[in-house]
Amino acid sequence: TGKSQLVRRLAYMTCNNELLIKEGEGKTAPGNYCMVQVKPNWHDSTDLLGYYSEMGKRHFVNTPFVEFICKAYAYPYTPFFVCLDEMNLAPVEQYFAEYLSAIESMENKDGVWLTDPLVEVDKTGEKDASGKEKVDVEILDQIMKGAASKEAADWIQAHGLTIPKNLFVVGTVNMDETTCQFSRKVLDRAMTLLM
Repeated sequence: TGKSQLVRRLAYMTCNNELLIKEGEGKTAPGNYCMVQVKPNWHDSTDLLGYYSEMGKRHFVNTPFVEFICKAYAYPYTPFFVCLDEMNLAPVEQYFAEYLSAIESMENKDGVWLTDPLVEVDKTGEKDASGKEKVDVEILDQIMKGAASKEAADWIQAHGLTIPKNLFVVGTVNMDETTCQFSRKVLDRAMTLLM
């Protein structure tokens, strides 16, 4: 009991930004904490990472997890914590596959930590003054919904939605007959704490 509460308290203890602390006033968590409740019917990443929809005009259907990642880019010197509550109610390898693969791609390029993108931003086909292909600004706004930050927008335009270095994902689990087992792929990329 109290596993997710530990993550919440860790977010409070490490929050070094007054804006994020004030954002949490009157709530049970500061602005650098996000709880995502995993559902048993998650069998792909759309509930976690969103998806592109072709219904009507092409658009991006966002999620709180993606919005929180965008927010983490706006505060690069503050640790951000995502708590995947009851993360093994669904097969982790299915809904978390892109994240697990992106972790493996992490490298330091000229002092900047970079991963493969979790979400690619649609390109327009046009090039800017430096010769880079422009991104669809409407789609970018949909991905960044609720996290307006020039730094985040510039980063995502250049690299896609990658894993920021200040983002920590913590999953809580119970092991019983109603939950899924972890594969070696997940355990090899995790630090586990038994309570």
